[in-house]
Amino acid sequence: MEYNEREAYKTEGWKKFYSGETPEEQVEGLFMVIEAHWHRNPKAPNLQKYAGHWLWANAERYRGEAVDILVRKYPYPAKPKIKKRYSDWNSYNNPAYK
Repeated sequence: MEYNEREAYKTEGWKKFYSGETPEEQVEGLFMVIEAHWHRNPKAPNLQKYAGHWLWANAERYRGEAVDILVRKYPYPAKPKIKKRYSDWNSYNNPAYK
């Protein structure tokens, strides 16, 4: 997925997340955002693993049942690879990320 495609996909995902009438619709939207971020992280092993790390780094910013559903499906990692409030793989404990 190229940059413009990722940005459009994220925009659509955020719209679904914030306007979703059910937790399932919100889950679909937030997962689209996670997937778009994963596509720009080629060193991340796979989408399922990346999702748990992304949620660990960002879930506290987006509270609600949809987030809880995603965290149950993609549990937080024992050794995070993404710094809090970031989406870059290997940013955790990386001095380049303040």
